[in-house]
Amino acid sequence: VVTRLVTTTIRERFVNQIYEAARVAADVVVRQERTHLENLRLMAYTQGVGDSLKDKDVPRLEALLLPLALNSGIETVSVVDLAGTELLTLGLDPASGQYLRAQGTDLSAYPLVANILQAAQDEQGDKFVGLVETNFGPGLFTSSAVLDGQGSLAGVLLIGTRLDSLLDGIKSQALADLVVFDQSLALLASTLP
Repeated sequence: VVTRLVTTTIRERFVNQIYEAARVAADVVVRQERTHLENLRLMAYTQGVGDSLKDKDVPRLEALLLPLALNSGIETVSVVDLAGTELLTLGLDPASGQYLRAQGTDLSAYPLVANILQAAQDEQGDKFVGLVETNFGPGLFTSSAVLDGQGSLAGVLLIGTRLDSLLDGIKSQALADLVVFDQSLALLASTLP
């Protein structure tokens, strides 16, 4: 009887710890998404971004967005034109701490981009979130429409956080190791050594 009571108590504690870790992990992801949305609004509504995107003025886009990315600690920001082509991506290299630039990738097949270009909306609105594979590993990305000065769609803006960075933050708050799988159960990231 004593062994059964002790075992049941330990099992209940373990299950409660798992539930608490899951709750904390979900809260961290929601907070990260809110941060992405705040930064998307700041960038999308910065004067000149919409018209520069419409005109495909990459140097001006970089001049407008790089300081915002630096100040906000954004790991990745991508600007996509109406054809779904990446005009500019600024990705923070975790090794050097410098932003690397990329452009020219066709992102039109990515749901985060395609939904915006097709003016799709879900029950939450016209912003979308998802996992995207990058040169630095998978990341949590949020996308938003960018409008020009006349209020017409000029393109898409994406902001992302590397999954490794996100998991490290979750681990420190949840006091638990995490493992993330994709839909086919392939390992995406883990905090386990």
